[in-house]
This record gives sequence, structure tokens and C-alpha cells, in this order.
Amino acid sequence: MNASSSRRSRWSLPCLFALLVGAPHGAAQDGAAQEGQALPEGDATGFEELDPQLRAELEKELALRTSLAWQEGPTVGKLRDLATVRVPAGSRFVEGDGARKLLEHWGNLTDGGELGLVEMADEESEWQVLFEWADVGKVEDDEELDAEALFDQMKESEGPANEARKARGFEPLELVRFTTPPHYDSVTHNLEWGLLVRSPSGESINYQVKLLGRYGFMSATLLCAPEVVERVLPPFKELLSGFGWVEGKSYSEWKQGDPIAEFGITGLVVGGAAAAAWKFGLLGKLAKFGKFIAVAVLAGIGAIWKRISGRGKQQPTP
Repeated sequence: MNASSSRRSRWSLPCLFALLVGAPHGAAQDGAAQEGQALPEGDATGFEELDPQLRAELEKELALRTSLAWQEGPTVGKLRDLATVRVPAGSRFVEGDGARKLLEHWGNLTDGGELGLVEMADEESEWQVLFEWADVGKVEDDEELDAEALFDQMKESEGPANEARKARGFEPLELVRFTTPPHYDSVTHNLEWGLLVRSPSGESINYQVKLLGRYGFMSATLLCAPEVVERVLPPFKELLSGFGWVEGKSYSEWKQGDPIAEFGITGLVVGGAAAAAWKFGLLGKLAKFGKFIAVAVLAGIGAIWKRISGRGKQQPTP
């Protein structure tokens, strides 16, 4: 490792948190679906069968979703003037303002870096991919990744990070292990990992891909229930194959004099993985619903929304 790489990897976690993730994000829940009352069949009139507090949450989410400017696939989602993503048939895309409204409704703070969200659905579940931009300069990729050492660095700050979570009313989280060790593709300039975290409510997996660009990086975060992660990883990666930088914004187009980030890919893993995991605060309040299903709100109402909107049906390809 050269001198500049060594300097970059010494950046502190608090600095990286402030720079990379100014607020909590994600739709992977702190808990899993609880035993008990199933979601009602039919349309929204079935909500009266639910606990009044949960019914109110569901009705608010449906009203919010209906108000958003969704772009139905197949289409091309515009991520500001930086990049685009192909949105396949049977899915849909909403730009930054709509993505922020959803995140805030799910109990998260936002920082303005959210550029868009793709929502996918199949016969069994619904999941989302959130795209966020970090304008930090080119992240140098001349470091080797040691998953064990990186995990140890993140664990060192687990205590202070959980104090910050508690101050915001969120449950503490324990970093358990990498489910997918951090790895970097020097051809696509994509850095990805999967991290298992545990809270008093259960376990969740934070799966992220950092797409490095000329002036910073785009985060693509998989938002889904932990039990479906393995099943949706292939379509998630297929979606990312349709991501493309606007001309002049790709990693390979960097020129002398362009900004360079103060950390490399090692710091990006340590800061990005820990921040995304520890700052997950998504609707922890739903744990108080006990036996009622919390996953419906956390993952986008799943079955109810598909029944009402018809999005679970196969869409024809034009």
C-alpha cells in the first residue's frame, strides 16, 4: 500500500459518517413479519379488520404512494444529470423528491442525496433499490480489501454508534458478519458487500453497491425483507447492469485536476457499511404492534399494494 493509501485509510468513522451518510436510509426492517393476523384480501376496504393504529399506517402509505409521480416500466429513470437506470417492465421509478417522501414516511431522515428509487415486485414480495449520490471526488481504488480487518474496524465504533441510535429513539444494532465480503470490480468500478446486523427485534441484511464515478459515487442500496435477499439478488444485479453514467461522468473519464476523495475504497467500506447499518431506524416503532404484520409498511405494503394496483401482474413488453 502506498503512502497516500495509508493516509486515506486513517479517516475516522465519524468523519466518514458525516460525509457519506448524513441520515439513516433503508427499507430492510429492524424486525421480521410477526406471527398473527394476515393481511386482508381484496382492496383497501379490508383495512377495517386490522388494529386501528396499523390500519392508519397502511392507509397513509397507500395515499402517499398514490400521490407520487411514478414512471412505469419499461422506461429509463433519470438520476439527475449524472446517470440513468433502465427500469424493466413490471417495475416503476420515482425521482428524488418521491424517494425522500417514502423514506421519511418509513421513519428515516434524508439528506438530499437521494436521486431515485426503483420498485420491483414479483409473485412473492416487493422490494426497492435506492440510488443516492455522494459528491466527494474520485475514490481511488489502489487498496486491497481485507474483510476481517474491515469488520474489526467497524466493530470498534459499535458502542458510540448505538448511543447515537438510542438518542434518536432507534433500537441498538449489533454488526454480526459480512454475508457477502467486500469486493471490488476494477472493470465496472463497482464495490459491493452484504452485512448482517441484529437488533432486539430480529436480523436484517444491508446489501449495498457503490458505483464509482468521476466526481464521486452512487450508492445502490437493496431495500427488502432479510428473508428474500438471496432470491432478489440476481434481479437486483440485473437492474444494476442497466445503470449508466452520463457522458463525462464515468470513473474512466477522470482527468488531472479533477477532485479526489480523501479516502479510498477501504474507507468507503468501513464508513459506508457501518453508517448504513447503524443508522437504519426504519419504523422501529412498528415493533409495538406485536402480532400484527410490520413488514407490510416496511417493504411497501407488499401484497396489499399489488392487489390494489395490479402491479403483481406480468406486464407486456412493447
